Order: sequence, then C-alpha cells, then structure tokens
Amino acid sequence: VQELQRALAQGGLVYSTKFVASLLSMFDQSGTGQATYQEFQQIHAFLLRCQQVYYSVDSDRSNSLNLNELGRAVQAFGFQLDMSPQGSFYTMCKSYDFALTGTFNLDVFIAMAVQLTNCKRMFDMFARGGPQMSMDFNQFVWSTTKL
Repeated sequence: VQELQRALAQGGLVYSTKFVASLLSMFDQSGTGQATYQEFQQIHAFLLRCQQVYYSVDSDRSNSLNLNELGRAVQAFGFQLDMSPQGSFYTMCKSYDFALTGTFNLDVFIAMAVQLTNCKRMFDMFARGGPQMSMDFNQFVWSTTKL
C-alpha cells in the first residue's frame, strides 16, 4: 500500500493510506494487500481511464469539473445515479466538496470513481445479480470497511 501511495504521489496524486488500500483492493485478486505486476497494470489502466473520462468532459478546459461535467463523467464511467437534489449524485458530491465550490479536480474524481466502483462491487456481491440487495448490520459494516 505504501509503495503504491508513493508512486501515486510521484504522479501528483496524493491520497490517504486508507484510500490507496481501497484502490488496491479493487484489483488485489489474491487478497495479499500487495499488487502483482499484472494488478499494478490494471490499477494503471483504471487511473488512465479516469483521466481520459475526466479530460473528455472538461468542456471549458478549466482543469476542474463543475457539477454538470461531473455528472457526465460519472455517467461516462458507467454509473447511473439519482440526479435529484437529494439523490445519490448530489449527496456524493457534497461529501467530496469540502470547500463548497461545486468544482472537482482530477484527484477527487478518481476518489469518486474508486468509491463508486467499490460500491458497485459490494452491491453486486450482496444482490446476487438482482436489482436490489438485502443485508444485516454486520454485513453492512463489513461492506463499508471494504470501500
């Protein structure tokens, strides 16, 4: 985790150890907490995809995404979130917009993409192919620690 954290920081992406562990867990097939060369390549491909989506929707080339651009980026990444004012999209945005600017840099978009990807993975695991899932409190706690 710390080695990946240092590599990301060298590329200008400074994240907490918890976040880097979450990113690594998305690709850690063996559950060792270590990335094989193939897993590192998958992480790299994921980060490149994040960058491609991010820059493709940054229509004003401001190097940050406003809420409309971010909504398009989330959709381009394959997620259909509730866009109503109290829906999941705006709730997630509020949780990442600490300065209350309504703009989101690349590192924040990557963090959102990791969270959404991990949420989707957990949902699919508990929903077992269905459109809804059911879990008890212990399963909920377990799944949130995996995000």
